[in-house]
Amino acid sequence: MQLRRAITGALLVGPAVLFLGAWYAVPVGNVLLMSVGYPRLTGTHLLKFFREPVYLDVLQTTFVMSAVITAICVVLGYPAAYLVATVGPRARAWLLIAIMLPFTTSMLVRTYAWMALLGRDGIVNQTMLALGIWGTPARLMHNTTGVLVGMVHVMAPFMILSMYAVMRNIDLGLCRAAETLGARPAVSHLTVYLPLALPGVAAGSLLVFMLSLGFYITPALLGSTRDVWIAMLVEIQLNQVLDWNFAAAIATVLLVATVILYVVYVKLFGESRLGQLS
Repeated sequence: MQLRRAITGALLVGPAVLFLGAWYAVPVGNVLLMSVGYPRLTGTHLLKFFREPVYLDVLQTTFVMSAVITAICVVLGYPAAYLVATVGPRARAWLLIAIMLPFTTSMLVRTYAWMALLGRDGIVNQTMLALGIWGTPARLMHNTTGVLVGMVHVMAPFMILSMYAVMRNIDLGLCRAAETLGARPAVSHLTVYLPLALPGVAAGSLLVFMLSLGFYITPALLGSTRDVWIAMLVEIQLNQVLDWNFAAAIATVLLVATVILYVVYVKLFGESRLGQLS
């Protein structure tokens, strides 16, 4: 009986394992080997990344900008997720449609839309000039401001949905119970509701931060040449310098950073918390 179950399980899981092995494990393994200079395995390209200050500056820029984007998404996404989790079913359905609507549009199209809005002759500048708020057109694109606006627009839905997945299971009666015991609404929210919602905040932050680390399109189109992200550095090494081994080394650094972030999250909150997002 146990043998039959084992054979049945192997037949069910086998195709998935073969698929992942062929389309994920093998390419990733190839990248790892290229990063250490296979077949010599010297590690020269990895050492080059950490010895050159310019590459470390790119890594720092990527991490700092990703952290800032994550923080902004938390500040903007928490009230939105709380609203979605506490309104009625009909309003919740419309709000979820509005949050997920950007996913129906291509990333490239959304980025070009922001270029049209933030450009020198874009709607934002023209509106501010017409209202007399600005005397001259402001530079809202090809700088850090443009990258932050575009990236937050892309990442905010991931943050909102991650927090909503946890908030929808929180019993609001706990906050009302705290208020009947004398706590003010703000105090009851901070001491009762917020601690219960923190796993969703942490999961959303992890997701947004990891996705931001490897982003390319939005920083490349809305950022400047001084705001080079690590994914842009990989593209430069592949298509311009044609140094595939060094590009693999950069990708390996990004992969290791992502794995470390995941391990830290699991240590702090437990792997089971990720299941709440499904």
